[in-house]
Amino acid sequence: FGLMRGVDQIIIVAETEDVGQRSWLDTCSRGTYDLLTAASESGVARAVVVSTLDLFLAVPAAFKIDPNFKPRPSTDPAQLSPHLTEFVAREFARGSPLSVVVARIGHLDSPSSRFWVSAADAMSGLLATINAGGGSDSITEHHHPGKYRVEHLLDPACEVLVRPALFRPAARS
Repeated sequence: FGLMRGVDQIIIVAETEDVGQRSWLDTCSRGTYDLLTAASESGVARAVVVSTLDLFLAVPAAFKIDPNFKPRPSTDPAQLSPHLTEFVAREFARGSPLSVVVARIGHLDSPSSRFWVSAADAMSGLLATINAGGGSDSITEHHHPGKYRVEHLLDPACEVLVRPALFRPAARS
């Protein structure tokens, strides 16, 4: 717990690669829980979970997804790992003083992908999320007022962009 003393927030990056081992399940579930427990007991007020928009690949492209959509991950570890990490963080926020923000990011600099975002815009949005501080805004569908928020960081041309003010479109040649 000593490592987190004096820290006001932590950032957890959900595993999105199949590492070819069964340990991914333990890491994304129990490992996330243990990290959040240590953070909460050390007085950390906020956790930012960096996840992926690939959790919505099963949703037909005709739908404009937003943070209130429920993820539809496959059983592939590359999708199930971030989903379990998000789930553990959300449930942890429900029963602790820790507030949680989930930032789901599209594929970096890959306009041919369904969900994509320029690396510069993703970094800008993620930094804005991290620097926002304080309590989280409520998403009423999650029933965690003030303790849990989901943001989608992707190019405005892809789908619904939650906080367009965070992004300055990169110059395209």
